[in-house]
Amino acid sequence: MIASLYFCGALASSGIWLSAFLKDESTPKSDTASWVVLVIATILWPVAVPLAIRERSTKNNRLLLMESSLDLDIVTES
Repeated sequence: MIASLYFCGALASSGIWLSAFLKDESTPKSDTASWVVLVIATILWPVAVPLAIRERSTKNNRLLLMESSLDLDIVTES
């Protein structure tokens, strides 16, 4: 039961990462290091997925803070 859940998560995460990797035009598809990272991320998906979510969340929070500080700057200048 636990193994099947692990493999379902690995399949789902590897599918998402593989499609993102194949759509990315900035990295050559023949780059061995990129494929190694993709395989390692798939194997370690229980760690990699939460880290990726946290990184995206942090990035979005920073953008929101920057936007709100810009809005405050505009209001105080008026």
